[in-house]
Amino acid sequence: MELKPNYVINEDGQKIYAVVPIDEYNKFIKESRKNKRKIEELEEQLDIKFAQKAVKKNEDVLNFIPQNYV
Repeated sequence: MELKPNYVINEDGQKIYAVVPIDEYNKFIKESRKNKRKIEELEEQLDIKFAQKAVKKNEDVLNFIPQNYV
């Protein structure tokens, strides 16, 4: 999806607001929510994968390694 905003520009020529038609905005919000759900599903799958890996190693403690989540 591609938004085609118009901009409000201040006296220094900097864009300070984007004005988007409401139907484009609503599509953007809907798409964002859909993407958020996909990300959450992928994160859950990743958590399961790491838990299964730990169980295979027969570890008593699941170590949290931040790099595994990036």
